[in-house]
Amino acid sequence: MQFTLCFCVLLCALGRRVEVGDQLHNAATRASEMQQVTSVARQEDDECRMPVDVIFVLDGSTSVRTDDWDALKLFVSSAVMNFEIGDDEARVGIVQFASHARTEMNLTDHPGKVFRGINTLKQMRGGTLMSEGLGLAKDMFTNNPRQARRFIFLVADGDVDAASLPLAREIEDDLGGIIFSVAVGTNAQIDALRPLASHSTLFYEVDRFDALEDIVKQMTTTACKASGENLGVGVSELDFDHFSGEEKNDEIVEQVSIQTDLVDECFLDETFAKFNPVFEHWTMLAGLAERLIYEEDVTILAIFQSFVKDKIANISAKLASVQSPKMFAKSLGKNFRTAVAKVNLEEAQLTAAEIRDFMNLGLYNYVDRGTAHQQESLKQLEGDLCSGMKTFMKSVAAVQSPLYQEGGYLWHMWQEAWGPVRIFVKVTTQCKVDVPRWEDANNFLSNKQDQWAQCKGAKPFPEGQFPSSVMPCARADDEQDASAARGPAIDRNRMIRFLGCGASRVRTEPPVVGQLTDGCLQSDRPEIKAFMTSLCGGSDISKRECDIYGPFWGVYSAPIESIYGDASYEKKMDCQLLNSEDPHACHNPQVEAFKGMINRAASDYIYGALPPLAESRSRGWQEGIDSAVTSWEPDMAYPLPQQRRLDPPLWEIMREAEEGNAVMMISYGFSGSGKTTTLIGDSEAPIGKGLGVDGLLSLYLQDNAQKISSVQINIFEVYGRVRASDGTLMTEDGSGLWAYRVQDGEADLLGSAAAFQDSNGNVDFDALKSELHKPSYTVTLTDSDATPPAVSVKLLLTKVEKLRQNARTFAAGGDPIAHIRGTVNNPKSSRGTLLVLTTLHYKSGMTGTISAVDLAGAEDPGTMVGGFINFMGHENNPQCTRPGTGADADMIQVHMHSMHDYDQMNSQLGECFFLREMLVSCDPSNPAPDCIDITLSNGRRSMVRPDSTRGWIHKSKRAASQHSDWTFTVGRVDVTFTHEEVMDAYAAGAPKGLSSFKKSTSPSEFQWGEHLWGRCIRSSKTGSCSTTQGARLDKLALDKPLKKNEYGFEAKACKDILTCGVPKTLIQMSGSERGKQFRNHASVSQWQSTRKRFFAELQAHMAQYEAQERVYTDDYELHLRYFTKAIGPLVQEAMFINEALNEMKGYLGVWAQHSKKAGPGVKLHDLWPPVEFDILGRDAQTIDSTPGSRISEEGYKPWKFIQSVSDGNYAKMLALGQDHVMLLTMLEHIRLEALSKEKDTKVLVGAFVRTDAPGADPNCDGTRASLRFAQDLSDAIGWRRDTPGALPHLY
Repeated sequence: MQFTLCFCVLLCALGRRVEVGDQLHNAATRASEMQQVTSVARQEDDECRMPVDVIFVLDGSTSVRTDDWDALKLFVSSAVMNFEIGDDEARVGIVQFASHARTEMNLTDHPGKVFRGINTLKQMRGGTLMSEGLGLAKDMFTNNPRQARRFIFLVADGDVDAASLPLAREIEDDLGGIIFSVAVGTNAQIDALRPLASHSTLFYEVDRFDALEDIVKQMTTTACKASGENLGVGVSELDFDHFSGEEKNDEIVEQVSIQTDLVDECFLDETFAKFNPVFEHWTMLAGLAERLIYEEDVTILAIFQSFVKDKIANISAKLASVQSPKMFAKSLGKNFRTAVAKVNLEEAQLTAAEIRDFMNLGLYNYVDRGTAHQQESLKQLEGDLCSGMKTFMKSVAAVQSPLYQEGGYLWHMWQEAWGPVRIFVKVTTQCKVDVPRWEDANNFLSNKQDQWAQCKGAKPFPEGQFPSSVMPCARADDEQDASAARGPAIDRNRMIRFLGCGASRVRTEPPVVGQLTDGCLQSDRPEIKAFMTSLCGGSDISKRECDIYGPFWGVYSAPIESIYGDASYEKKMDCQLLNSEDPHACHNPQVEAFKGMINRAASDYIYGALPPLAESRSRGWQEGIDSAVTSWEPDMAYPLPQQRRLDPPLWEIMREAEEGNAVMMISYGFSGSGKTTTLIGDSEAPIGKGLGVDGLLSLYLQDNAQKISSVQINIFEVYGRVRASDGTLMTEDGSGLWAYRVQDGEADLLGSAAAFQDSNGNVDFDALKSELHKPSYTVTLTDSDATPPAVSVKLLLTKVEKLRQNARTFAAGGDPIAHIRGTVNNPKSSRGTLLVLTTLHYKSGMTGTISAVDLAGAEDPGTMVGGFINFMGHENNPQCTRPGTGADADMIQVHMHSMHDYDQMNSQLGECFFLREMLVSCDPSNPAPDCIDITLSNGRRSMVRPDSTRGWIHKSKRAASQHSDWTFTVGRVDVTFTHEEVMDAYAAGAPKGLSSFKKSTSPSEFQWGEHLWGRCIRSSKTGSCSTTQGARLDKLALDKPLKKNEYGFEAKACKDILTCGVPKTLIQMSGSERGKQFRNHASVSQWQSTRKRFFAELQAHMAQYEAQERVYTDDYELHLRYFTKAIGPLVQEAMFINEALNEMKGYLGVWAQHSKKAGPGVKLHDLWPPVEFDILGRDAQTIDSTPGSRISEEGYKPWKFIQSVSDGNYAKMLALGQDHVMLLTMLEHIRLEALSKEKDTKVLVGAFVRTDAPGADPNCDGTRASLRFAQDLSDAIGWRRDTPGALPHLY
């Protein structure tokens, strides 16, 4: 790889700042040269491999200047390189003293830790209390006992306190320690430092710190020879005169000069062209070292050993004779690890990061421009970078051996040992952070994460729950403490624990009182055991119900502390108590999880790219700042690639393309889980300074730009729908293979499976190849283009995304429907499988391919549709309730075949469900790609698209907020009738036995309103109608109290006298007109006018209600028509997608098993047709919506193959070479293309899971489905979780 290998050196976690001024640069160069000489000398001296414990006791007082401190560190590095660090060999420790002393590094046998410890050493400053330093060294020997020679290298430039000499003798007499004493400079107290040495020949005097390197060889040679003496011989009895044969200074200088090739003139690009392959090779070697040391799968190790044993035998007979696969791997890995430490790869990585900035900023264009000072400083920067690269290459030359030169071959064999298919899990989260109106979105999201407070619209986990649906246990930097109490990080072994959400939540929460990773480590603690037991519920781990998933090849996640948001539950509670008035003061778990995913689990991390430098000399020069500082952001504490044992960078596999092989990257997950962005990138993401975010493909193109001459891109899509009624493919609606003419902004339907079949119905791969290779479907990018291929590929895919969002793109497929549509979980859910076939022409002459297979958003159709529809019971419609259940999910399963049928949904099922209200209008003159044109039954046309959800809408039922009560005012009194009261009166109709007097004062069509007029007066205490008083409105209209017994005239047949009758006080009760007419009285006129107004206002209220109801009815129809046109087809698409995915699982499993049987290097010419599908396809479900059928009773199961009522079993047809779904046809096409060149194909399958609870998936079923998919595939290729030792926590 190039220089964007993504990690952050452990040094950056400590805020390391690398000084690259002249003096340190020259000292570093001389130390590197010295390293070469002494390394060669050490290789010829077997005594240096004896067990030794070496402690450096260093003077860190103020008298030691900064440049002197750097030279002192280089001296320690040079000395250490002359010892073989490792088990049963050398251990190294460091103590520093000033006004007090401290242990900088305990005795360790890990080369990487030793050199990192040296490089990160910070000077204490202060006085000179040497005795305290010697005391710590003595304690270190005492506390780390073993059978080994012990040495102290003491370096000081000043005074010696009186307690130092007695301590030195104790170290010699009691512990057998041999002390070398070095006095530096004219101020050193020679007379006091000389006696501290165990022998006169072990005292050294130099005039300055940068001269220390001149004595390295003599000191280490003496120590190496002394280490070979019997441990029973005391220090005073050793013959140091014999050991310390002095080397001539001029001989050392001569050897150094021979190997020195630094020149004043340097061309950065030419030097980089030589540096980069060496850098990549050793980065790869470093990764292989750690994989070999820490891998626990004996099967993998045994396969690897069988592949490489003949090659190793030609290099090292001793190593080849090791029989145990685990011991063989560890021995080889430790050998590589030691070599990697000696070449100082970490320093080269920091240099590479600075070179990246230099090149990306185009500073080579400014070498002869600007002021004299600017030109000089830029020349200095370029020279330092050249020297840094040359220093690294010289270090490599000093340690080269045939074994290291075979690193590429050994790496390839390591990939072969794992087989053709790898499964990884990517943990992600969805979170929308509000950007203040006054902020620039890119700047706020990129640079102001400390101001992020809440996730907008995110559903929080209940208090007391670990705020995540999963607990990923894999990142190496989650647990660096390898103490006996906790065990090493490897103990977690690539595992994911599903905690669930809502109804699926685990019974026992993971323990978070102590370390958050407690639930990831092997333990006898009761709370951890209870948690582990709850995950499987006591069932066998091999059962589908068990929620511990793994082991996977890699698990990519933010560290657990990022997912949780705080170090512990107690810490979070304490924070809230201290900041009760500031809700944003304490970490919000969802915000912290989002930050963690962006910063520490993004595509850059998965790929393995370098994080951006926090301080860059190149950027400083561009901004007019003189800087000698290169450093990474301390918070970006990525583990180095060689430390990433459980989440290996994917570039390690993608580089197989450079050997002419094919790499296939496949992503699986529910919509909204980040598949497309991770694989391909997003040119329109708000983060990324206008270029969006990179995916694995664009990162690889960027990283290897200097190796690639041209890139050819072909983009195809497999799209399909299955009838939910009978399981047949809907070829008339665009099911088949589509090809994109990106430059023309068009998509062509190449045809369904029938278009690529021979006379026997089998797949005709030659016909397919001929169609796919048409020039109109190829976009060629070259390194001479104005826009780099890494950027162009993202822009191309953005164009394709816009095409896929537009239904009009797919008019050739019948009734057009967009292939990217919104779901509740994802506004841009891919409904087809996109295949981005990238052919890479390398300058080496090789041609390889990297294909990104972006699988359609996979979801259980019931879960997906459940985000848009909510079933309910209805007493008058038996279809609304499934006998014995009535659950919403069950009803969706029962009526799944009807989800696209407007007439059936509106008539038979119309009263059975609510629809999600979510549509907004589009601008017809400039419609967005996801707008759909809908015509209502009244002829009105609307163009709409989904947006934010606002609630639910029903055919006839209305929410309280959708209705208004009616208020009628009499005098100053308001009488309010609820909407339900008005509707009940309307439903009751005109009352029977209504008095003619009332009939004469009310419109006939509104006589139902008498139920409202005649409302009784209710008791304020009991709420029941008064048995004695009259109607409320009569009382108010007449402005006098009425008794109930005053009613009834002409209303004897009425059940409610107050409703049907009138007060007798209004009727003529004497003379010949008695009982036939109203009285001639002012009260009568008042009563009549009030009633006239009452019915007029009631009529107006009903007119308003009906108008509003027409709006609701139209809105309901609009949503239902949209649902059946855009959402209903999700069911048909989901069935197709799940069938394709299930076939792919089986195919990859068959491929892996064939490869394992064939052995390394054997090409699989007989993989197609996959005859194993004749057996795999037996357990299929028949899609038949007929009442009483099995699937209508048991429901559709996404993980099972489907069988059509008329077309048969699609999986079993594969065994005959017939592929109706066509996904396997495209995968096999990619494999055959590589096979035609006698090359292999490697497959990376990523399962994407979300830590949050999606809006339409309250039980996190999508996350569980993704994990089960990954587990099923892992089991299929032979890496099963129930294999003893695979998940050591459970055995």
